[in-house]
Amino acid sequence: MDLPQLNEGFYLFWARAYNACGWNDWIETEIEYADCSQMFLMFSPNPTTGETTLSIESRSEEKTFDETAEWDLEVYSPVQSLKQKKQN
Repeated sequence: MDLPQLNEGFYLFWARAYNACGWNDWIETEIEYADCSQMFLMFSPNPTTGETTLSIESRSEEKTFDETAEWDLEVYSPVQSLKQKKQN
């Protein structure tokens, strides 16, 4: 699966919502994107039912995952109920 490539920098987003009362005012937010590690999580299969495999992938041959790094993993149900939490 090819992931979209974003350029580092600032991105400006405009959004507004609609409900039974109509449209609200536009809001503006700016987000800074910095590609620090080139690492991402890969879930397989996705979506999953039951068992899944989680792996940490790298877009760069130069950067590898530090297996001694501390991490937290939380798994939530589709209704956002915490199902499991692991730490290392």
